[in-house]
Amino acid sequence: MKKWNECTCSKAEDGDLILAWANLGTLVEGTIKLFLSVYLNDYLDDSTNYKNKKGVTTA
Repeated sequence: MKKWNECTCSKAEDGDLILAWANLGTLVEGTIKLFLSVYLNDYLDDSTNYKNKKGVTTA
């Protein structure tokens, strides 16, 4: 990702933009996974979360 901080070109190529969005998506996905792994028990104990017809919480 250091490449995009030092880019002196006026117009990024399509491949560079695809790589930038892929990196950003990976960072967001990793953050969400970390958040859910830490707070899973709180989510399961919450009374307002989604439950199926049998009343079982689905994670």
